[in-house]
Amino acid sequence: MRVAGLEAKLEALGHVVEDSGNIAVAIPEQKRAGDPNAKYLKEIVATCTKEAELVLKTLEAGFGLAYLNHAADDNVPLMSDLFAPKSH
Repeated sequence: MRVAGLEAKLEALGHVVEDSGNIAVAIPEQKRAGDPNAKYLKEIVATCTKEAELVLKTLEAGFGLAYLNHAADDNVPLMSDLFAPKSH
């Protein structure tokens, strides 16, 4: 999100953006890889689950993006539109 400059782009559209910090992830060298066809699956699932819970709490608190509702409203741009070249 930071590398893509998403915060500034959303703020330019009038959204209030709060950086909640880094996502904690397991350090591979400290874990067992597990199944060679699904290395670190347990750790990946745990990280994704924690992040999904944070997103859900944010949405439940009313801090969602209008873009999440694009399927219900043709007038709301898609998130990908933030990165589309501007036509003049």
